[in-house]
Amino acid sequence: IHILLIVYVLYNDPKFFKAFKEKYSSSSLKESEMQLIKTKLEKLFNSNHLYLNNSLSIEDLSKELNVKTHHISQTFTNVFNENFNDYVNRFRVEYSKKLLVDPSYHNFKIEAIAKDSGFNNKVTFYKSFSKFTNLTPSAYRKMHKKV
Repeated sequence: IHILLIVYVLYNDPKFFKAFKEKYSSSSLKESEMQLIKTKLEKLFNSNHLYLNNSLSIEDLSKELNVKTHHISQTFTNVFNENFNDYVNRFRVEYSKKLLVDPSYHNFKIEAIAKDSGFNNKVTFYKSFSKFTNLTPSAYRKMHKKV
């Protein structure tokens, strides 16, 4: 019975046993260093609006902050509890929400707002928007439209 259970688990989730090994268990990066990276990242995103760059990469952040890419990645995982893409897209969605309700963007198509918010394509925008708001961009716009 135990063997059948193991086979069943591995068949349904081949990465099951790998989850027990922590991804960054051999890293020498300290908690205090991750907190410093976190502070730098938050400042960079909130003041410089880097997320609007549709080709932003973790390598770009590494150069900007003079921090190793794997340290940035570890900070996203361990401190922010999300990956780089989700972190960036969350900022982009927040920005797009402002544009969707801004009267000066009333005549802009959703795709144009997606581009202005840093997204490369409509599909990624819709998926991210729905993930963070539980609404489509159109529904969000309609819900916040002033009559």
